[in-house]
Amino acid sequence: MGRGLLKNLLAIAAALVVTLGVVTVLSAATKASPDAAQRYSQEVRREETQVSELSAPAHTQDPVSFLEAAGGFVLIIGVSAAGALLLLRAMQKGRVHHTGRGYQPRRDMAHGSQRRMRRV
Repeated sequence: MGRGLLKNLLAIAAALVVTLGVVTVLSAATKASPDAAQRYSQEVRREETQVSELSAPAHTQDPVSFLEAAGGFVLIIGVSAAGALLLLRAMQKGRVHHTGRGYQPRRDMAHGSQRRMRRV
């Protein structure tokens, strides 16, 4: 049991070291110079101001009242409960109709052949 635990801990440590190495390499590869970052920031700000001048207001609908939201929630729960009740009712009716005498195979077919065959 001690070896299994040691193997698991070594596997976790190896996975963490590999992950840390990959993150370090990717971070160094994508690191931008401060000048490039400043230019990019200025471009984004210009684009945001242009978009805000051209865009329509974000909220065109009135917010939904609490009573409407609660009513919708109750309606969804009610429909789900009604469907579950109808399903249970149908399942119970199905059991009642199938309680009668159903197909029963003949005795010689029920458990295979009663005679054993001898090998020659």
